[in-house]
Amino acid sequence: MVLRQQWDAVFLHDNGTNYLALSSFAPRWIKQSLRLEFGKTLAQSSNDQTIRVPGAALGDMIILGVPNISVLPNSNFTAWVSTTDVVTIRFNNYSTDAQDPPAGTFSFVVFK
Repeated sequence: MVLRQQWDAVFLHDNGTNYLALSSFAPRWIKQSLRLEFGKTLAQSSNDQTIRVPGAALGDMIILGVPNISVLPNSNFTAWVSTTDVVTIRFNNYSTDAQDPPAGTFSFVVFK
């Protein structure tokens, strides 16, 4: 049996001719893009930005798109739903020096 995902439904396919639509399993998501500036972040510390995202719930999965201009060595960005309707994006500075990532347009998808 092959599981094939469509934009508006999921179909189970067993022998090439039989399909069963299971639209209740269709993916739902919330997508946003916005310009963020994290500012100077001290060595081995982090800096958070919070964004209001109506419909986001604790435990929802997030995929974060980071603009190339904001990527610095010995650092990374993470995102999670920190409270109902709020996503936190964190810049983590693992280096031994302060870092100031350039502002950029970050995109993320919250999967429901």
